[in-house]
Amino acid sequence: MNNPYQPYRPYSRIVNTPPPNPNILSYVDSVLQKSRNLYGHRPSDPQTRFSLSSANTGIIKTETDVKNIISSPSLVSQKSMVQQQTLKSKLEYSSPKKSEQISFQLEQSPNVGLVPVSNNSKIECQKVQLISGVEKNEMPKYKNFKTIKKLGVGKYSEVFLAIQIQTGFLVALKVIQKALIIKEMMQGQLAWEIKIQYLLEHPNITRLYTFFQTQTEIVLVLEYCSHGQLNTLQQTKQNKKFTENEAAQLVQQITLALMYIHNQDVIHRDIKPDNILLSFGQIKLADFSFCVYSPDEYRQTQCGTLIYASPEILEGDMYDKKIDIWGLGVLTYELCFGKPPWKENQQELMKTACFMIPYTASRDLRDFIENLVKRLSRERYTAQQAYNHGWLKRSMQVVPFYITSNEVLFN
Repeated sequence: MNNPYQPYRPYSRIVNTPPPNPNILSYVDSVLQKSRNLYGHRPSDPQTRFSLSSANTGIIKTETDVKNIISSPSLVSQKSMVQQQTLKSKLEYSSPKKSEQISFQLEQSPNVGLVPVSNNSKIECQKVQLISGVEKNEMPKYKNFKTIKKLGVGKYSEVFLAIQIQTGFLVALKVIQKALIIKEMMQGQLAWEIKIQYLLEHPNITRLYTFFQTQTEIVLVLEYCSHGQLNTLQQTKQNKKFTENEAAQLVQQITLALMYIHNQDVIHRDIKPDNILLSFGQIKLADFSFCVYSPDEYRQTQCGTLIYASPEILEGDMYDKKIDIWGLGVLTYELCFGKPPWKENQQELMKTACFMIPYTASRDLRDFIENLVKRLSRERYTAQQAYNHGWLKRSMQVVPFYITSNEVLFN
C-alpha cells in the first residue's frame, strides 16, 4: 500500500520570471479604492496606500465578471483548477530578486490589535449579518458558485463550502463585508492578505485561487480542506491531548509551512489551532488575515491572538519572524498537554516565558518547546532548526493518524 503522506522539501524557491498575471494584484488596489469611494467613509489614506512596480491595471467591475476570472488563461484556467486536487498547481509566480519576490509594498499597515482568544464571536457574527442583510440560515448566492454549507465565522468574515459550477471543483469561499472592513479601517491589511496568499504556493499552505467582488462583499476563493480545523480534531481527543507522535506529525508540517513563508520574508503573526486545517494527510496553514511581508526584518504592529502572542508583541517592541516560532512552541505545548501554558490573565508570565512542562513529557519534547518559547527572540530556534530537531524527525514517513477509510467530505 502506498504511503499517502510524502515529505516535501522545506523550501520552494521562486524562479526568476515575471508574474503570469499581475492583473489580479492591480485588481486588489482598484477594488479597495472603489469600496472606499462607494461607502464614502474617508478619503484614500496614505497608511493604506500601496503600489505595484510592474503591473497592468485590471479592473473587474462586479461579481458577474468572476466567470472571466475563472476562465482566463492568464490567471487560473478551469483545467488548472482541477489539477489543484493533486496539489500540482501550474500557477507559478516570481520577481527578479528576493527583495521583490512578493512584488508589492505597503507604506504602513494599520494597527490591527491583539484579539483575545475568548472574544465573543456571536457579536462579530451579528455585525456581519446586520451589514450584509443576510438571514442567519440563508446561503449567499453567486453566479459561478453554489454554496453548500457554512464552515465557520471569523471576526471580519464568514466561510462557506461551495462548488464551482463549471468544473464541479470544491472550494471554500471567504466572504468579507466591505462596510465592516472599511469601518474597522482594515483595507490595508486585507490587501496584504490577498496579495500574499495569492503568491504563496506550498503543499502545507491553503491556496488562494482567485477572488471577486459584489456590491457589498469581497469573496476569496480558497482551497477547501475536507478534515476541518485542528482545534475541532483536538476536541475529539481524550483531555484534548494528542500523543507525542501524533503531535509531532502535525507540528512537523506546520514547521514546513513556516520555513517556506519565512524564506519569502512573510510573517503569519497568528499561529494557533484555529488557523491550522487538515486535508487528506496534510496540514495546511490558513487564515493570513494578520500576515505581513517584511523584508526589512522588524515590525512593531500589535496583532494576533493574545494567548499565543510573544513577549515582544505584548510589550509593543520591535519583532521579526521569531514571533511565529513562539506561536509554534505554544501550539506544540497545547497539542501535547491539552491547554496552553498560560491563561489570558497571566500576561506577566507570558512576558517572562515562565511556564511548567509536565513531567510526562519526553526529553526531546521538553527540549523542543524550551527552544521555541524563549523570552529573547534571538535565542529561539529558526524554523529550519525546529524542523531538524530530533522530536520532529520521528514523525517523518508516518501515515497520518486522522486518515480513515470511507471519507465523507460533507453532509
